[in-house]
Amino acid sequence: MTDKVVGYLFDRSLNLVMLILKQRPEWMRGLYNGVGGKIEPGESPLQAMERECLEESGLVPYWDTTEWEAVARLDTPNGRIFVFAAVGTPTDGVTKTDEAIIVVNTAALPANIVPNVRWLIPLAQQTLRGERAPDSLVATYV
Repeated sequence: MTDKVVGYLFDRSLNLVMLILKQRPEWMRGLYNGVGGKIEPGESPLQAMERECLEESGLVPYWDTTEWEAVARLDTPNGRIFVFAAVGTPTDGVTKTDEAIIVVNTAALPANIVPNVRWLIPLAQQTLRGERAPDSLVATYV
């Protein structure tokens, strides 16, 4: 089992979000998701989220206004996925790997998107607006 992180970096209005066109794993190839990846040995989920965002986009959130905030934990047969959200400058993201970065309006998400992203983005927006307590959602996939 491998624990992973995924994060959604929004602009200050929470209307724009940075996504990445996944090449791996195979089932995700050609679908958009938040930035993220595997948690390395010795890393906390938050440390992994910070590292993955920097590696994939060259960006960090606005540390003076908000850090990555926990949105949810998804428990799957293959491990846990820790979901985060933050405010930053997604339009300054630069593709740093073979997985292209895009910034989209949350009201017009691409058709080729990982299915749970359609409910994780609104959940992330609610978290960033302070409308729900972090870590209040744990979903189990079987």
